[in-house]
Amino acid sequence: MDHGVMPSSVSGKPKRTKWPWAAFGANVGVSGFAAWVPLYVLQLGGTVVEVALLTSLYNVVIIPASVFWGKTTDRLARRRFFFLVSSSGATAVFMAIYLLRNFAALTVLYPVLGIVVVANAPAAGLLVRETSDKESWMSSFSWLALLQMSGSVLGTLAGFLWVGILPLATFSIFCAGSACFSFILAFYLISEPAVHPETVQLGSLTAGLSRTYHRLVFKSRHLFVKAFSPSNVAKQFRAMRNAAMTGRLFLLLSAFVIYAGNSVISTPFTPFLASRGVLDNEVFAVYSINILLQMVVYRWIGSFIEVPGKMKSVLKIILLRPLLMVILASSALLYSGDLLFGIVSVFFGILGATFAIWNSATSVALYSSLGESRQGSILGWYTAIVYLGVVVGSLFSGYLASYLGYPITFTIGAVLTLLTFFIQKVALRNLGYIDIPSHK
Repeated sequence: MDHGVMPSSVSGKPKRTKWPWAAFGANVGVSGFAAWVPLYVLQLGGTVVEVALLTSLYNVVIIPASVFWGKTTDRLARRRFFFLVSSSGATAVFMAIYLLRNFAALTVLYPVLGIVVVANAPAAGLLVRETSDKESWMSSFSWLALLQMSGSVLGTLAGFLWVGILPLATFSIFCAGSACFSFILAFYLISEPAVHPETVQLGSLTAGLSRTYHRLVFKSRHLFVKAFSPSNVAKQFRAMRNAAMTGRLFLLLSAFVIYAGNSVISTPFTPFLASRGVLDNEVFAVYSINILLQMVVYRWIGSFIEVPGKMKSVLKIILLRPLLMVILASSALLYSGDLLFGIVSVFFGILGATFAIWNSATSVALYSSLGESRQGSILGWYTAIVYLGVVVGSLFSGYLASYLGYPITFTIGAVLTLLTFFIQKVALRNLGYIDIPSHK
């Protein structure tokens, strides 16, 4: 859940801590690099299939990495340490990719980056709680999320300027510099707080806070990862008779489908733009607009969702997403070059804004339905299913684009997104957000 969309629940302006600036610096390099990787794969002679496989591999490693770092954070009561590990590891990976400059090295090092960038995610969630009063947690998360997304915008904008002047391969130097700057900020801005009993109990629930440390639109923020067991699976299915549990299950299913649909669009999107004559630096500009519009939406959508009855409006917005995807599919057939760049900048940006609305509404519905027990397990399922959707969508998108073409691939993404509308409708009805019509 992106707490950046929620207003503070306390009166007055809370004091903003400085340590989240370290997260800002980290996101500059990581987000810029995520937009750069597909372009670099194509420059190295790869195709949309290689882009899809590499993206899938990167996302696969994130799940066990998040579990590992979460457990390690619980056992080692340090916060700055994990920020230093993440930023130094990212710096090393970025420089190694620049020095080696071949696809084999990128195939090994890109998943390694996925492992190290999530190292500080659990520590970030705990720092929010340890450096602010309980009443200010929401606004503190907002401040952290705002800086993270601002870093993402700056990283892609930097790519637009850098690649427009310098060779594409050198951009990893900028990413390394950003990660190194994050290391310095973490060293000077983060001190090790005292560990309180309440914080220790929250540790297992914050183990997977890695949403905005990865590429752009494709993952939800501030969610949690927890290991699962067969007994937990059995408990989930035994609870299906409960309406709230049924609603949660359909929310999980909608998350899988919409993230799979997103990946079917987003993974081959850069190769599609490149194949139609859009310049490398213009690709960065497209992603910058997408993230910027997401950030704007996250700043105001919280108060909108809290108004009774507005969930119906959010549900209707989902129907706008397939239309936007069909426009992208049509553009793949009709336009190229600067004209395509202009069209895509507008409609791909709006697509990002509608995703932010869906993500916020789904997170609110999920969190409000958690109940008193098995919260970590439910949230863990949500995160795992989100990543599974990303991996499945990414994996198949490359082959779809390669064998069926970009227009059909984007149309398949639109169909999956349309399916999300019906699944989400069932979920919100079971959770009480939409009235179930009475039958006479």
